[in-house]
Amino acid sequence: MRELDKAVQAVLRRQLSAEAAALFAPRMLHWRREAGAFIVQAGGKAHGLFLLVEGELDVFVGEGENMLRVGTIHQGTFFGEAGFFDRCSSSATIRAATDASVAELALVDFEELADVHPREATELLRLLTGLLGARVGETNTQLLARSGDSPSSGLFSRVWGRLFGGAR
Repeated sequence: MRELDKAVQAVLRRQLSAEAAALFAPRMLHWRREAGAFIVQAGGKAHGLFLLVEGELDVFVGEGENMLRVGTIHQGTFFGEAGFFDRCSSSATIRAATDASVAELALVDFEELADVHPREATELLRLLTGLLGARVGETNTQLLARSGDSPSSGLFSRVWGRLFGGAR
């Protein structure tokens, strides 16, 4: 096994079973970027799932002078899961805050593996679904804090009602 595959597999084993990590690691393309380099550009076509093997990444929304840093991706974190699920364009720009090592699992590779190894594919999908849910929850909390509303009144309540069909 190549050294890069070992590094990816070690990061995957922190979140997935040994079987799933051994299955996905060799199929992931592994590359490095220097600090300041773009990893994903908002509006670009989503074609895979990413795992930050080493380093830190900054997440931005908006364009040009209106670009706003909204978060940091830390070592061992998957990202790009929304595009992985819906195959739409990327909603955020991600740039290396430090020198970074990234592994990418192409959608086509995941689909091929899922046909033959459904248990490991399901394990990865459960992990990604949990991650996506946590990020939605964090976004809701940030919106609530910025609006100054309580969950049962004001803007948050109106948005919740429109999204989910009832006041919260």
